[in-house]
Amino acid sequence: MATARNLISRAFRTLGLIKPGDAMPEADYAEALAEMNSIMESLSNSADFAFCSSQAHLILSGQQTVTIGPTGDIVAARPIKVETAVVDRNGITYPVKVVDNEKYDDLTYKALAGANTQAVYYEATFPNGTLYLYPIASGCTLKIRVLNSVKQFASTSVNIDMPEGYEDAIMLALAIRMAPSYGKQVNPDTKQAARRAMNAIKVTNQVIPTMDLPDAVMGRSGSSFASFMSGG
Repeated sequence: MATARNLISRAFRTLGLIKPGDAMPEADYAEALAEMNSIMESLSNSADFAFCSSQAHLILSGQQTVTIGPTGDIVAARPIKVETAVVDRNGITYPVKVVDNEKYDDLTYKALAGANTQAVYYEATFPNGTLYLYPIASGCTLKIRVLNSVKQFASTSVNIDMPEGYEDAIMLALAIRMAPSYGKQVNPDTKQAARRAMNAIKVTNQVIPTMDLPDAVMGRSGSSFASFMSGG
């Protein structure tokens, strides 16, 4: 667990701007905090750096769209993406396919009603994300697993608990970001260490996708809905 103050001090020591135990002006901490939060905001745009996944659920009652976020139908942090989804009806879970905008846009009648929702498209609107459901269902519970954004530091004294490797990667990225402002050249070893730290996080967070075989191999139906659901 680290505070922003700890990481900023380490970044400044890495650049040779201060020595261990030296005090820094509060104005430098404030500027570095803003830069560090910018770095973390940028990391939130990539699933490679999202270290927190969580589950959310909502009882469906005929909604075509559902919002998720601070003031959404599902009150939670606005997610980066939806990873998986199912619907639960009377204790039995049914798979829901997470589709992209092209697949969803291909649907000619989006208000179709069905026993269970079978596909969901997530649009990262702001401040609440939007889930588009197909077909529209009632009396079942939508359960989704989402990736949450990389947290930001509200102040220099707030503790944020991060997995192994994140503190080092963020500290080194901050050192590289701050160097020009102080007329410093970044040591090549520091740049290499920053790349290694970021790559290690990507490898740890990487999820290997499930292979989707052609319809001819899987023996799927040729109907338009079946083709949509199978990815054809």
